[in-house]
Amino acid sequence: MPEDVASIDSIIRALYASISFGEGEKSDWHRLRSLFFPAARLVYKRPDGIVESVDVETFVSNSEKIINKNKLKAFNERELSRKTEVFGSIELLGSSALVGLTRWGNASRRLGFDPTPSSLPLG
Repeated sequence: MPEDVASIDSIIRALYASISFGEGEKSDWHRLRSLFFPAARLVYKRPDGIVESVDVETFVSNSEKIINKNKLKAFNERELSRKTEVFGSIELLGSSALVGLTRWGNASRRLGFDPTPSSLPLG
């Protein structure tokens, strides 16, 4: 979707929207894949504190395993704040997010921080 990659803000909105899903829905992995160049990396901090750097396909695979293992019925992630750093033609985004999930009817929330590299080169 061209509007998803029109700006950094639209990429971040599309990223969180593609990962999130309501009851009876699934994450939109096709949309997520469309946001990144093939060699892009996603860097994030797992709930156990370990920081991971993975390609998009590994992120999708790991996310599907977590969704299935935990029998998640709904998952919602939305951005709370962002820090941006520019290194030449590369922009690095650190995004704080509020995560809500529903597992077998039980809802919970957690705060996360994902230093998420952008796939949009500047200039």
